[in-house]
Amino acid sequence: MFVSTAGKDIFVDSSKKAFNRNPDHHAYAADFYAYASLDLVDKTRTNANTKVALKKYEDAYHLFEALALFNLDDMAWPMCDDGERVQKTDKAYGALVVAALRGLEAQGRLNLKGLPNLETFLKNTAEWADAMKGQSCSVSYGPYCNRLGQKLVEDKTPEDFAREKAWLNE
Repeated sequence: MFVSTAGKDIFVDSSKKAFNRNPDHHAYAADFYAYASLDLVDKTRTNANTKVALKKYEDAYHLFEALALFNLDDMAWPMCDDGERVQKTDKAYGALVVAALRGLEAQGRLNLKGLPNLETFLKNTAEWADAMKGQSCSVSYGPYCNRLGQKLVEDKTPEDFAREKAWLNE
């Protein structure tokens, strides 16, 4: 799995914060951890919203990359008992992911040379979208990420394949 250093750092920080809020490690109420994780997701999403509004799409991308990893690693926040908030959070998350990806595309930066981990990000985000369908969320960002991922694979050059092979051999 290819992950940028920025995405990894944000993911590790979020995971540490989530661990510190885990009720198994403290004397918290059972629902606390799901809401604590949702709070972390909301704060990161809000930060990404600011980045998108400022057209700092790559900064937003790294936040979404970390969220995709966090979401797949820790499925707690969709399990909180406020289904409406979960649905709104996921809807906002998806809209911002699409906005950031379209912004990167408009800037000519939505490619494997500028974002070598883009394929992994799109795969993780599409997997998350599929998981959220099980939480009664109407996700439109999953198919969008799948289409972008398919286009990336179709547009790969022999140099791209050679570069990936070299990464795997490292």
